[in-house]
Amino acid sequence: MAEEVHDSGERPEGDAAVPRLLRGLILGALGIAAAFRFLTREERAPTPAPVAEPPGPEVEEVHHPDGRIEHPHVRYESTDARFRPILLVLIGAMLYAVCHFTAIWWYFNRQEEYQVALKRSDFPLRPGPSDALPAEPRLEGIERGHVREREASKDEILRSYGPTPETGYIRIPIERAIELLAEKLPARAEKPDKKANGLVDAGESNSGRMFRGKPQWYER
Repeated sequence: MAEEVHDSGERPEGDAAVPRLLRGLILGALGIAAAFRFLTREERAPTPAPVAEPPGPEVEEVHHPDGRIEHPHVRYESTDARFRPILLVLIGAMLYAVCHFTAIWWYFNRQEEYQVALKRSDFPLRPGPSDALPAEPRLEGIERGHVREREASKDEILRSYGPTPETGYIRIPIERAIELLAEKLPARAEKPDKKANGLVDAGESNSGRMFRGKPQWYER
């Protein structure tokens, strides 16, 4: 009875660990072999397409085995233009233009500031008159009429008699006023003529080289 129970029990742990270790070794060896095979495999060259025979000078069409028809005398681009390089070129051109115009704008602004500072005087003048307008009403009289008529009326006033704004005075012609004033002004007495003393032109500047004759004071 006791032997039957012992036979039907579980196996010892040592017997179960051996198959597990063996299975791990086998899987590891298979993985290493697969990795080694992947790294050392040779790439197979693609199967070359059938090449058509070179056409003669008078051949207009070439029929390939795959059904394609080629015209030897017609040339075309084998690939389409890629959009990415074109976009990069456009972006680069835009960035260059922005940098270029920014540098030009900065240069001209600095040059303008330099010219203003160069032309500014170290000794500025006194402040100019204020631009503020005078108080209201800002009226300015304008003389109207013909210029000749206005001048003629002024001349008529100068040559005629008439009243003046001052009390007790009248206006007389300007010629008469000049005559009256000339009579009242003090005048110096005339000096006697200088002696000629024999010089031409009564002693005018001639360095004494010209004489009429003997001077009046000369007596023997």
